[in-house]
Amino acid sequence: MCSTEDYPNPTNESETSFSEVIEDFTSFTHEDNKRNPSSLSYLIPSSCGNSLPIKSGWLRKRTSGLIHRWVKRFFALRNKVLTYCYAESDKKFAGIINFDLVTSEIQVNSNIITLTAIGCKKLLILKADSEKSANSWANAISLHIQSSQGQKVNLPVSSKNFWKFGRISEKQFLSVASTGDILLFKANNFVSKMQRVITHSEYDHVAIILKYTSGRIGILEATSEDGVSVVMWDDFKYYQFHKLYNRLVYRQLHTERSNEMLMEVESFIKAVKGKKYNISPRKLIRNKEDNSKQQGFFCSELVAAAYKSIGLLPEKPPASKYWPGDFSEKKKIQLLKGARCGEELIIDFDLDSRD
Repeated sequence: MCSTEDYPNPTNESETSFSEVIEDFTSFTHEDNKRNPSSLSYLIPSSCGNSLPIKSGWLRKRTSGLIHRWVKRFFALRNKVLTYCYAESDKKFAGIINFDLVTSEIQVNSNIITLTAIGCKKLLILKADSEKSANSWANAISLHIQSSQGQKVNLPVSSKNFWKFGRISEKQFLSVASTGDILLFKANNFVSKMQRVITHSEYDHVAIILKYTSGRIGILEATSEDGVSVVMWDDFKYYQFHKLYNRLVYRQLHTERSNEMLMEVESFIKAVKGKKYNISPRKLIRNKEDNSKQQGFFCSELVAAAYKSIGLLPEKPPASKYWPGDFSEKKKIQLLKGARCGEELIIDFDLDSRD
């Protein structure tokens, strides 16, 4: 990344009043797909006459390997989004199709349902227990497709296996992001790939979102080039830093953002900003926090230290024991005070170009 001199000074009074951070954010959580535990499959019309049906239940999905098999998956349809999991109790989706983001078509033949997306060669082929059940699912899915943005505008798929990851447009991200949210990065270069192997992590960099009273978004991060710094999202995009990564993932922090918490965030930033990037064998092996000699941070250590400063992580282990992958959905990091991080959502910059 460029040196901090390339950026507008983010320390002016109008930008650093973190205690007045706007907390307008929308929940993208698995709880939005509420299921009826007493029924394997159901169709519930909403109280609003114009609302779409909500449906969930078990279907068989055809695998795409050399030998096709039928595997059971739990599907849920709600708000123009079709998701599936390995088990009904799973909180992480194995697949997700947002019909507002892709132009989709559906066909049903006997008890077989075939879903296709424009621009994608792969098919999602499902098998219901009966022709009646297949028709019920197909009719419900068709209603969601017909009401979606993908039906109104031609939205081809921009990546293979698009249904494997939840996605969010940059515009949506900017509207829901709030102070304390997490950004995870997966870079293209060889060094980053080796880092992921060594740390057993899916990601090689992590940062914290800041939302200013002006509505602008900043990124608090520690990098080898600039140390601990705040990069404004506008500049991140202007210098096309987002193109350095195969994947840029957003995780929303669900917690009460009290004035006390935001003041702690502000104090933390003032204390760490400008410190050097620092990682060493001694730091990695120590089992106690040593704040008195804290001369610098590496990326995940900075994020962990920030969460510790607002009481969301316990005193032990020390912040230096955290890797970027520990903040991924897979690692299921346990936060305090009832806080939790939401599902991983890829920030898909191609989605905005379709508007």
